[in-house]
Parts: sequence; C-alpha cells; structure tokens
Amino acid sequence: MAAAGKRLIGGVTWEEREAHKRARHDSPVTQSDTDSEGEYEEIENQFVEGLTRALELMIDQARERGKVRTAVHDEAKVGIFYSSHKQSFSLAFYVRRLIDYCGCSNSAFVLMLVYMDRVLSLQPLISLSEYNVHRLTMTALVLATKFLEDEVRTNSYYARVGGISTMKEMNKLEGAMLSILNFDLYVDPEEFDIYQSFIYDVKGNF
Repeated sequence: MAAAGKRLIGGVTWEEREAHKRARHDSPVTQSDTDSEGEYEEIENQFVEGLTRALELMIDQARERGKVRTAVHDEAKVGIFYSSHKQSFSLAFYVRRLIDYCGCSNSAFVLMLVYMDRVLSLQPLISLSEYNVHRLTMTALVLATKFLEDEVRTNSYYARVGGISTMKEMNKLEGAMLSILNFDLYVDPEEFDIYQSFIYDVKGNF
C-alpha cells in the first residue's frame, strides 16, 4: 500500500504543495505564480469538500439504518470514541484543520476512510454520528499517517490538532481502534481506488 502514497490525488501531493509554498517565498511573485497558487487552493478546497461530504453521507447512512447512538459509556471498548455533546464547529472546519496541520498526504485521508468503514463493520456498537465522527476521524487519520507516511508527529501533537484532551487519551484511542481492526492496516490498491473514487464521486465535479 506504500505505493498509494505516491499517487497524485486531486493532482497534488503534500510534498508538491509544500515545495510550492517554499518556492513562493524564495522567488518574486509573478502572474503565473498567482495562477498556480489559485489552482492549488481550488484543488485543496475540492478535496476538503469531497472528504467532508463523504463523512456526512456515512453519518446519514447510519441514521437511515436507525443505528445512531449518542453515547455508549457502559461499553468501555467503544465509549472512548463518543463525546457527550456535539461539537460547535462544522465538520468541514475540522477536516480543513486536519489537512492544514497534520502534514500528511491526501492518500492518508483515503486510508482514514477505509479504516473508519472497517471499524463500523467490525464493531456493531459503533455507529457514525455527530457525537463520534471527530474522534473516529482523528484516530483513523493517525493510524493511516503512521502506516503510510515516512515522517510523522507525536501523539501529543496530533491530540492538540484534533481536539483530544491529552496525549494519554490519544494513545488510548489509537490502541482501541487498532484492537477493533485486529492490527490489520493493510489496504490493497483496488480497495484504495474504491474509497478514493468515493471522495471524488461524492463531490461530483472533481
């Protein structure tokens, strides 16, 4: 699955985007630079919108199946993923924050969706909702980043970015999800393509 990290999802890899940003500071700004920056921002905005919509659809599907839970405090294995209240910020805001600060490729976000879907299939006590989508998203992204990327941050950093109270809690979330997934993080290319296409198709105009 490591090869998937080299793919140009939405046409731009994280490394290319960062190199582009560095180049902008080291050279005079030209019209072509301005146009290129606009293209990068548009691609990123589309990815944020597609990923957000994919997560919203997953929540809608859980709601339609009548599997919505607000909290599962009596189930120690899954209650850790639930918050006692809905977040005040939008899901799009949260997705944008993760993209801006986690420093991972878009491929990691594709794996994130795969892991989340696996968790929902393997653990029937968990249904995606506004009460757990942020914690499940952050935890799955941490696993995807550590599996896929060459450079990763500490769990203390990921906790701050994702709004998790402490590194200890981030560690527990990571361990709980790994346990549900039976420590199987491999994603074959065909499965990767399916979830990547899901992000593209749900947006509708990639």
